[in-house]
Amino acid sequence: MSSTALAQPRVDPGSAISLYDEGRRLFNAKQYDLACPKFQASLALNPEDIDTRGMLALCYERAGKLASAWAEFREVRVRAQRANRAEPVRVADDHINALAPRLAKLTIHLAPTPGVTVRKNGVEIPPDAFGSGLAVDAGTLSLSAEAAGYETWTGEVQIEDGDVKSIDVPALVRAPDADRVADRVIDAGPTTVISRPMLSTPRWGAVGLAGLGVVSLGIGAWAGLDARASRDDARALGCNDDLSMCPEVALGTANAAYSRGRLATGFFIGSGVLVGAAAAVWLLIPPPATGSLRVQPSIERTAVGLTVGGDL
Repeated sequence: MSSTALAQPRVDPGSAISLYDEGRRLFNAKQYDLACPKFQASLALNPEDIDTRGMLALCYERAGKLASAWAEFREVRVRAQRANRAEPVRVADDHINALAPRLAKLTIHLAPTPGVTVRKNGVEIPPDAFGSGLAVDAGTLSLSAEAAGYETWTGEVQIEDGDVKSIDVPALVRAPDADRVADRVIDAGPTTVISRPMLSTPRWGAVGLAGLGVVSLGIGAWAGLDARASRDDARALGCNDDLSMCPEVALGTANAAYSRGRLATGFFIGSGVLVGAAAAVWLLIPPPATGSLRVQPSIERTAVGLTVGGDL
């Protein structure tokens, strides 16, 4: 499967050529760990350059990153076929066939945990990848699993070229304080009694709308942070800055970044609408008779807040 252009890529041929030349110099000096990032940077500025992508694939192969090389050669083949360039197709096929039997494969088995996120070397693994043999570069692979209200699990796998291994990610253990309310509340100050109008039913509705607006704002903020994390993960997998061009292995992560970004925008808009509606109801409905409101600061083991009571 080839990369999908989500937007028009930014092209800077001059800088791309300079980075390519520097990569070739380092490659010829057998400094592959330094050469590969130069080719990556060159591709970010000119993603359609088949020759640069071929050099990146070859650099990965020389650096011992066989799975990365195999993935890039597959991308070279697709792009070369599209451009009717027979020689790059032939070269890519030769390398793909030679690398395939040497690839290390890792299968991750995941026990159910609500809301769990699993990462391999810091990159989130999409749900459909569990239970499948994933081509991975040889070396030490770090895995982590986390979910809200649960203790984080971490593990490592040492894998060599040609190995076929699996690892079980267990069901996460509930965090010690996840199922119980803080057992102690400390008074943080004197009780304040406020005389104020009692709330009518419409004004209670306004309070409810405002509360929903705050919740929507919080969800939007969370989705925005998650979108940023997914965008960073996609770039680490080889996408350019605006995720307009991505290798096959990064498409799921890039699409997740766009989806969560749209989700964040929707919740932010919804928050503004709800708060605006709450303000309108509050201002248009006159207050009835008066009552009293008691407010007392409180500190719990895991939170700081206010205790509110009275006749409303």
